[in-house]
Amino acid sequence: MIVATRHPLEKQQPLIDPELTAIIDEARRIYLNAANNTAVVRPSIPLPYRGDRNRYASSALKVVTVALNPSRREFPADDPFLRFRAAERVDLRNSGEPARASYLSALHDYFRIAPYRTWFDWFEQVLHGIGASFYDGAPNTAVHSDLCSPLATDPTWSKLDREKDALLADGIPLWHRLIEYLTPDVIIVSVAKHIRDRISYANPDGWVPLWTTPRDHLGMGPYDVTCQRIQLASGFQPLLVFGPAARMPFSMLNRASRKEIGRAILGELGM
Repeated sequence: MIVATRHPLEKQQPLIDPELTAIIDEARRIYLNAANNTAVVRPSIPLPYRGDRNRYASSALKVVTVALNPSRREFPADDPFLRFRAAERVDLRNSGEPARASYLSALHDYFRIAPYRTWFDWFEQVLHGIGASFYDGAPNTAVHSDLCSPLATDPTWSKLDREKDALLADGIPLWHRLIEYLTPDVIIVSVAKHIRDRISYANPDGWVPLWTTPRDHLGMGPYDVTCQRIQLASGFQPLLVFGPAARMPFSMLNRASRKEIGRAILGELGM
């Protein structure tokens, strides 16, 4: 077992604080600077994270999930702001507080409006095993982040070519800054291994077994979930959990197996 470390529970935070302001302003800058990147979905907004940050901050167990970058399906062609109504009329060139507040409201209310559930529910089963959820009603509220970029792309990440370099150059540092801000207890990552290895906190040789199954539900296998304790600049040490992704996070496993992973995470935390 990796010995867990704790930090004092955060008090309810204001909707906008200086560090979060800096993070969303950087996300806006990334979006505006990508004006000539034809792979970026438009109209859209940058999505540095999704989920209720205040409920997350007051959770006894703070969980952040991680994937590649937002799906193009976050912005349906027939109604691009279906999932982000509060940001529909936000001009991202406007750095005023009302515009920031509307933009943040769109991020915070994402899982209450019209979330892309057919994708997020692959993560949700793992969260259930921890006593967490993206949605209201669970003891702990999780938020979602994307390691490679806060920008939705079309084509999807795996089919991008030269556009990846510029997106990664901006997206990877932003993600690390977000993690320092959120200070999670658990970070659950489901991407390809070569993408996982861009997490600067992780020791490439530090991964230890957490959960395994000889064969996944597709008849292939084994499927191994690994973890390690990492250290943030603040000195706090979250548990970093990794499970390989296919088209969806943990999608090579059935619901029961994904929930077992959540319970294994609790066991690793000594809870």
